[in-house]
Amino acid sequence: MNKKLFENEYVQTSLVFINQEQTIYSYRWKQANKYLSPEMYQTETRRHRDYIQKYKPTFVMADFQESQFIISADLQPFVKTQVLDKMVETGTKKLAIIPPEDNVLKMSIEQTLEEQTAAPYAIRFFESVDEAKIWFVKKDIWHAYAHKL
Repeated sequence: MNKKLFENEYVQTSLVFINQEQTIYSYRWKQANKYLSPEMYQTETRRHRDYIQKYKPTFVMADFQESQFIISADLQPFVKTQVLDKMVETGTKKLAIIPPEDNVLKMSIEQTLEEQTAAPYAIRFFESVDEAKIWFVKKDIWHAYAHKL
């Protein structure tokens, strides 16, 4: 079941219910986000933070395929404290990133995530939303095996 949370000209957000215990908070940036000022980007980022804190999703999917906004070095710490760190507090297990094709835009996302290497949730990049969804529901076979020992 999908629940649309919010949509404007810059972003669309939804909550996907996998089962009673697992949810995906999904946000998809739109091409029009290139018109966002840094302050407007911060407002949109705070909205993501608020939804993550409210719904405490098991998984988060950030779809940047259409994004045209470069996350500047000045904004990267803001994204880290407002979204990435909140995912630690809410118990998120996995973060899937679907990057844009543009290398400069992709690099700004990678730089934002650089300091998250010690995060207790897994972070992976995917070429498609479908690949990310498979990763979310796929059981870690080695982890399951280790618990049986």
